[in-house]
Amino acid sequence: MAWRRADGTDAPKVLTEGGVPSSWTPDGRQLAYVNSSSGNDDIWVASLDSSGVTAKPLIHTPNSENYPEFSPDGRWLMYSSDVSGREEVYVQPYPGPGAPQQVSVDGGISPAWNPSGREIFFLSSLRPSDGRRDLMSVAAQLSPSLQLGRPQRLFSAPERSFLCSPTRCYSVTPDGQFFYTYQAPPGPRPGLP
Repeated sequence: MAWRRADGTDAPKVLTEGGVPSSWTPDGRQLAYVNSSSGNDDIWVASLDSSGVTAKPLIHTPNSENYPEFSPDGRWLMYSSDVSGREEVYVQPYPGPGAPQQVSVDGGISPAWNPSGREIFFLSSLRPSDGRRDLMSVAAQLSPSLQLGRPQRLFSAPERSFLCSPTRCYSVTPDGQFFYTYQAPPGPRPGLP
């Protein structure tokens, strides 16, 4: 992975060897990414400062963790993990300490924050009966402590509208009211959850 100023006035700076970038902290100094070098998907953080780049594992377990997303205030990190036997969405304090809290209840991947910080979005598990996923919403209060509501279904879409792995495949507009994604053509899609 490399980093470069948007105006192109500098040369690319290598952040890490390998990895899939996912989310920056609001101050632009830390990047959460998925690293598969150990054989599992783990969440790492690359920190940038005047002395260079330091990369270290943040969530390194025998399970797979994907889709890391920093909250708008940078105090929380959301991700999915298959630690329960199926992928679920979790959120934990960043940089810690504190245990993760489960956000989804019947499976979930690809979480995103409403830019307001007062709502979490994620995709439900794929329904084998019709090949669709639901985009879910959970009310969230970030301070003084994390409070989460119950997941609510916003809408349903065919699987090919949300091909996500290992980072989020849709964007939320700044007002939190609309979602941008792409629709893949029909056909085999090996290796997707």
